[in-house]
Amino acid sequence: MTLDDSAPILRLGLLQPRTPLAECLAAIERTGVEAAAELLHFHKVRSIARDRIAELRGALPPAESSLLNDLHDRLDEKARLTDVRGATTDTVHRLVGDVARKAGVPWWTMKGHTFRRLYPDGLRRDVGDLDVLVDDIDAAWALAEGLRRHDYAYPAGELPWFKKDTEDGRLYGQIRLVAPDRERLSIDVHAGPYSVRHCGLMRLGRSGGPAEPGPISFDDDVCAVIANAAGDCFVNAKLANDLVLALDAGFDHAYVLRTLDGAGLLPFLQSCLIRLREWCDLSDRQRAALARLTTSDAPEPLPPVSFSDPAQRCATTVEHARVIAGRKFPDDPGRVEEIVTTAEDAYGKDHPLEIVPDGETFDGGLPPLNNWTCVRLVPIPLAAEHFTEAPGGTLPPGNIRALTDRLGVIDYGGNAVVHAARERFVPTVTYRLPAPFVRALLPHGA
Repeated sequence: MTLDDSAPILRLGLLQPRTPLAECLAAIERTGVEAAAELLHFHKVRSIARDRIAELRGALPPAESSLLNDLHDRLDEKARLTDVRGATTDTVHRLVGDVARKAGVPWWTMKGHTFRRLYPDGLRRDVGDLDVLVDDIDAAWALAEGLRRHDYAYPAGELPWFKKDTEDGRLYGQIRLVAPDRERLSIDVHAGPYSVRHCGLMRLGRSGGPAEPGPISFDDDVCAVIANAAGDCFVNAKLANDLVLALDAGFDHAYVLRTLDGAGLLPFLQSCLIRLREWCDLSDRQRAALARLTTSDAPEPLPPVSFSDPAQRCATTVEHARVIAGRKFPDDPGRVEEIVTTAEDAYGKDHPLEIVPDGETFDGGLPPLNNWTCVRLVPIPLAAEHFTEAPGGTLPPGNIRALTDRLGVIDYGGNAVVHAARERFVPTVTYRLPAPFVRALLPHGA
């Protein structure tokens, strides 16, 4: 596998880089300081790169030191907000704990909050949000309701969503919450099993339930950071660092392989291991651990180091959906192809939130729930921001039904409203909302 010309720049952001410093400096000169800073920003290793530059620049000749000084300044600009957010980590953690305790919700931290503690002194892991695991969708909405009282909001670019597991009937999903000024850590509340790509599901068998509050099992956390990256179909330097540290820290390799295989992620894991071999100077202990994770599965294709490829992400996700659907419906190829088509629709193009004009045929009701239908929840105030006409019209009589103890739906003859956390949302899969329904809904407020 051939890396593109910018790959040596990642040396500054990797904990155990293989690339000689001279190659890294030559790549920075070749691509330019701004592009180098953007690459390190894209790979989420700004903080480590700045710390590394601070160590290196004093020992280099003037020209090379000046080059790194310029790069340090660019990284400072890009990392300023990350630094501000990172400084609120303990405050936000305490806030979640207080809200969860009042709501009676058990919760566990995962991903970044755990891995940052493994990083060596003087080298910081970029952290932009606090990932929280709760047992089910009701616990997630109870936590969200409390956090909303502390000015956290639903970002328009990543709306709350849920799916339904067709095996056990449970709802699962995610609620992202951001501070209005974006100067506090965002909070990602993960409910139930961990959703993987379009229709995969990863059960974290050693976390949640009766476990004491705190970080999830490290074995499960290794699976979670890999599954998170699999969603983007991209291996960044931050993930490489996390995995290098995990190889040293030790974990149950057989359990991790079983868990990832259950979510159809062994091919992606092999892609991760390829990047580790290419980028990292591994110790004997790390190489031995890496060998235990190596399987005969063909690795997924990886995009160039310097950018992610939406077309390739779509193709990889669609193929993954085919594998997962084939496992779920081995004797029903027609059903498999239906699910694959939904993956192509979901990942094949952008889906901006829009209002569908009057007269266009549209079903705005709550769709059949399953693992391959992601129901996004649009807060009514956000729908109002996209609606330029005067509100008006009449809502037909609604049929109220409960989805869970905390999640309810009102069906309005082809349209629907979901109630959660004392708020109302318009459900959507396509991000398209029918104008007549929104027009009639707005006078009733949030």
